[in-house]
Amino acid sequence: MAAILADDRHKDPRSELQELTQARFGATPFYRTVAECGPDHAKEFVVEACVAEQCYGRGRGTTKQQAARLAAADALSRLEQVDELCLAAPAPEADGEAVAAGE
Repeated sequence: MAAILADDRHKDPRSELQELTQARFGATPFYRTVAECGPDHAKEFVVEACVAEQCYGRGRGTTKQQAARLAAADALSRLEQVDELCLAAPAPEADGEAVAAGE
């Protein structure tokens, strides 16, 4: 139990996304339903996870809550990929020359 609490494995993706976006962007994510498909007894929902009008994830589920949770997980995955790309990118070389704006 202590290990689970220590590494935040108990958190819901929506909670994780909220913490991340508030720290990184100073904004709370919001969720919007972009589609509803199927008959009333077997409806599916498509929900987007957005921050400041930028959508970062999308999820599909049989309830809006499930779709929002999957959208948050998708957003977290995409934001982690961006972080990995930024960390993997080589640092610009410092050769002493200034780069003029617009070049």
